Amino acid sequence: MKRILVTGGSRGIGKAIVDVFRNRGWEVLSPTRKEMNLCDRKSISNYCSSLEGPIDAIINNAGINNIATIDQLGEEMFEEMLQVNLMAPVQIVRCLQNKLKKNKIG
Repeated sequence: MKRILVTGGSRGIGKAIVDVFRNRGWEVLSPTRKEMNLCDRKSISNYCSSLEGPIDAIINNAGINNIATIDQLGEEMFEEMLQVNLMAPVQIVRCLQNKLKKNKIG
């Protein structure tokens, strides 16, 4: 059975992605925020390190978009968007790259 990691799989597009892969017989890993908090690098590292067995695909679907004017967009809000939308996906792929390479995927 193939395995896929999908972030942001609890609702919307992410849930639809999860449903499609489950219906095709894939084992879907879709961690909750409690299991893997994308705002917390250590949480990401701990979750990815805990995964045993192969990973055949990753879909980094989770994202946030804090709508604000530039003068309303504080440093903390901006850094959170960068962490969730850019840094977390890169960290996840880096952490799991050996599993993908082993399967000659990715």
